[in-house]
Amino acid sequence: VLGREFTIGVLGESALPIIEIRTPGGWYNYEFKYTSDATQYLFDHGLPRDVEDQIVAAARLKYPLAKIELTFTEQYRNMKEVIAKHPAVMNNLLAAVKQAGLTPHIKPVRGGTDGSRLSFMGLPTPNVFTGGYNYHGRYEWVSLDGMNRSAEVLVNLVKKWAE
Repeated sequence: VLGREFTIGVLGESALPIIEIRTPGGWYNYEFKYTSDATQYLFDHGLPRDVEDQIVAAARLKYPLAKIELTFTEQYRNMKEVIAKHPAVMNNLLAAVKQAGLTPHIKPVRGGTDGSRLSFMGLPTPNVFTGGYNYHGRYEWVSLDGMNRSAEVLVNLVKKWAE
């Protein structure tokens, strides 16, 4: 079956937030879902409101004695909409990365509270790599070379904006 996987937990009479489960390779076996550090559990899944309502309705059918409510509290906003209005931000960043001898890889990430808040306060702030890997997992790590490369990119970026 092709599609995305979502789960909604019920604890006592309360519903937990809807979570999207993304596994490497796109299939959902036991190892990927429960033991892999590469599996992502996303609260910011981008579902339309009506689809979230359908998921909650299905949970209500499955657990008729549970009191299930769906509420929304804005936490992070997607900084992409702000940064898209200021192309120089990404142009300078990409140039700074290339100047450091690296190949830029642009991919959406979950997180970046500071960058999101600053962007919506009027200072477009994309997330820039730190040289680390496996963030927030058991095997999170960063190399000295990675930190040095990240610092080099930041120095190049400052110089770009000073031009």
